[in-house]
Amino acid sequence: MFRYEALSVNKYGFAVIDTNKYGLAPTLAGKTVQAKIFFDHVEFYYDHHPVGRYRRSYGRDEELYDWTQYVGTLLKKPGAVEHTRFFKQLPQQWRELLELELREREVNRINRMVKTADFQVIKTLEDFVWNQNIELPIGLTREYMEGLQFLPRKENLIFLGSVGTGKTHLAT
Repeated sequence: MFRYEALSVNKYGFAVIDTNKYGLAPTLAGKTVQAKIFFDHVEFYYDHHPVGRYRRSYGRDEELYDWTQYVGTLLKKPGAVEHTRFFKQLPQQWRELLELELREREVNRINRMVKTADFQVIKTLEDFVWNQNIELPIGLTREYMEGLQFLPRKENLIFLGSVGTGKTHLAT
C-alpha cells in the first residue's frame, strides 16, 4: 500500500513530507515531483522518471539527503562542497581530493592577485627581520601576528613607527 502526493521542491532541493525534508537534485528546485509514499520508504519521480528513494522518516524536522544527488553541481562548483550539509557523508578519498582542489585553487587565486598587482618584490613574513627596535603592545606576540590569529577574531592591527621599520611589510 502506498499513497501518491505531488510535492514542490524548495529552492534548496528538498521535498517535504510531514515536516521531514528529503533531498533531491538541485536541478529540481522549483519543480513539482510525485512522491510514492510507502510505510517504510518514499520514492520520488519527476516526469515519470525516478529521481530519489529514501527510507521513510517518522521523526520531526529531519533532513534526509544523499550526496550522490549533488555530484553534477559539485562538478560545476567544487568550491561549494565545504559549505554543504553532506560533506562528511562523502567517501574519505573524495573529501581529500576536494580539499586538495580547494587548496590549489586558493594558491592559484593568490598567485593571480599577486601577478595582477604587479608587485616588484614579493615580501613574506619569513623574510621579515624582527629587531629589538620593534615593540609590541602587552598581550600581542610575534607568534600571534605570524599565525594570523587575529583574522578569525576579526581584529584589526595598527602599525605605528618611523620610516623604514617594516610597517608596510607587516601589513601586506
